[in-house]
Amino acid sequence: MNYQFKVKSSEHGKRLDAFLHSKLPSWSHRIIKNAINRKRVFINQKNIFISGWNLKKGDRVLFRPLKGDYPQAPEVSRYQYVQVIYEDPWLLATHKPPFVDYDSFVSQVNLYLKRHHREKFYPYLGQMHRLDKETSGLLLFTKKKSANVLAEQFRQHQIRKYYLALVEGRVEDERGLITDPIAKGKYEGGRKARIADEGEGKESCTEYAVEERYESATLLRILLKTGRTHQIRVHMASIGHPVMGDKLYRKPGGMVREPPLHARRQMLHAHRVELIHPISSKKMKLTAPIPDDMNKIIDALRGI
Repeated sequence: MNYQFKVKSSEHGKRLDAFLHSKLPSWSHRIIKNAINRKRVFINQKNIFISGWNLKKGDRVLFRPLKGDYPQAPEVSRYQYVQVIYEDPWLLATHKPPFVDYDSFVSQVNLYLKRHHREKFYPYLGQMHRLDKETSGLLLFTKKKSANVLAEQFRQHQIRKYYLALVEGRVEDERGLITDPIAKGKYEGGRKARIADEGEGKESCTEYAVEERYESATLLRILLKTGRTHQIRVHMASIGHPVMGDKLYRKPGGMVREPPLHARRQMLHAHRVELIHPISSKKMKLTAPIPDDMNKIIDALRGI
């Protein structure tokens, strides 16, 4: 089956992968990107295989998936419970636990909507942002296309995203700002990003403040002002304070800790989001509680 779409004026400038996902919400971002890479997509009869291609008003998008491109039915997994932070007819804020990959979690959120709204059918789930598999915390979704103006708040960096991070070593400055550009690619050791060489990479800005200091670690509150791949992990490692438990960006031979201080994952948590409600224009602050594994390490560091 082929899919054909025409780009509306409200969709001008949208990324190709995001556009297709908005039209085909049951297809995950990963599956759509793979289909684009396999040259299944045409814009104005020209084959385009760049996921980040910016669309223009009036563009005609043709998607010709093959049988192997279609999303499979989600597998039954042990991650059945979805913790809801906030929900209304337009928005859904959830708490993603650690060790759950993004696509699996989206499948669980879809199942949640079907289970809890049987009197209504919710075929739509708008994906606004992502979290790494090991990162816990708050994820926002839209439940109606009319709420997708929220995506513009993300693009304009109007949404404030705060993280909590346990990092190695004592951070001496109470506050700091890291503005080194970040380059995305495939690098040594499986890294997906690095501090860019001069004249390369994209503008990146990470602001941090000390929440608590311990003998050999620091709890930071971090405000992301840009949203680059692995931004917090790359920036904190660049100043000598890698995120505890980070298997990619901390230097080999770094601090090895015994339980209860040993981190099985990167100690990074998407803690709070501040936004303007896309329909009511009400200012909102949404918070996801710190997960148990991170709390246990914080208590151990405090000596409790």
